[in-house]
Amino acid sequence: MNRKKIIKRSLRGILIIAVCGPIFIFFTISRQHKKMMQGEMVSESPIDTIPFTYSSTGHIVIPVHIQDLKETFSFILDTGASNMIFSSRKDQFNFKRNGFGIGLGSSLNFFTTKINQCSLVQIGALRFEKVNFEEVNINSDCIDEICGIIGTGIMHNLEWQIDFNTMQIIIADSFKNLDTNPEAIKIPLHQNQFTSHLSTRIKFRKNKQSHAVLIDLGNNGTLNMKERNIRKDSIPFETRKVLGIKSNTLGEKKVLESEFSYYLADSFFIGNLSACQLPINAASKSLNILGLGFFEHYKTTISYETSQLFLEPYQTSPRFIWNTYGFFTKYDEVTQKTIISNIIENSPAANSNLPLYAEVLSINNFEFSDKESYCQYKNRKPFEGGRVKLTLNHNGEIEKYYLESTPIFE
Repeated sequence: MNRKKIIKRSLRGILIIAVCGPIFIFFTISRQHKKMMQGEMVSESPIDTIPFTYSSTGHIVIPVHIQDLKETFSFILDTGASNMIFSSRKDQFNFKRNGFGIGLGSSLNFFTTKINQCSLVQIGALRFEKVNFEEVNINSDCIDEICGIIGTGIMHNLEWQIDFNTMQIIIADSFKNLDTNPEAIKIPLHQNQFTSHLSTRIKFRKNKQSHAVLIDLGNNGTLNMKERNIRKDSIPFETRKVLGIKSNTLGEKKVLESEFSYYLADSFFIGNLSACQLPINAASKSLNILGLGFFEHYKTTISYETSQLFLEPYQTSPRFIWNTYGFFTKYDEVTQKTIISNIIENSPAANSNLPLYAEVLSINNFEFSDKESYCQYKNRKPFEGGRVKLTLNHNGEIEKYYLESTPIFE
């Protein structure tokens, strides 16, 4: 076979793959979306009230009955994700395999996932049969008590009214069964026709372009934005970088780098609502997301039936700026120690020269010895008062730091 024929056949093969590959992926994703939206509601009760709590990661957690088991299991409630079951908890439910799918992570990464079918899911008095869950591995610290996520596959069938003051959720099969304040702020929502993910549009100036953002109860931040979207508006935002350590592979030299930044929007518009002084979490690779840090200031009703968001403010002028000591911790699986993972510039931690990657021995006399103690710390309520005492092991030296909590933006 001569060289020209080989090249011609190779090009033909590449062309076939280029044409058929996207078609296959589109068909697979479309079929997957259809599966994930399945589930028949078989409830006799049209409405119920359920309690909710928060996980150590700051997510809304609700009690759910799975299969015919009498006990309830903890699931995260998430308008920004499909129904998911965590691989570490799947075997206790005896799910039926129902194919595979392709997922999209929060960092815009694709991954393959198995799909499992559950014969019965019950939230309060509302019951669903033949519900599908994507099976995923979870790598977040300290959520061993969480079994998975109740996402759009179930949520789009119901109306959700969340009262963050009483920590209760009213769920109903129709919007007419909910009691909403006539003076509630109404914001139009767009529903993705395949996945039922919800989005709306925001602005930072009335005369600037709008940005689409996901309505995501599974995100504990206030507002996440792609950094280029913020810079595109050419608005002089105040900013705080969040610093971490990056190891240089040549000689393992450790250098500081900015992992993400906080920006401060002096004005913010969503529907007919305007707000001032709104912090934004910005990174180069990020989805545009409006999260719990925003919604917890309002009694929030999410209506899939009317494609509207209803907000009833708890205060006349909600304050979105939070106080911080300026440091983050994590449990390092390699060294099996709790460490200072990130520091916010111009914060109490940065001004006190808190050393990054130092081992945390104790915080306010709470001692860290292993991952279990770290998780106990994460599940505690925030320390009372505005002062925190840290005891660190930095390069073999024991060092103590006293930090006063201050606003993220003064």
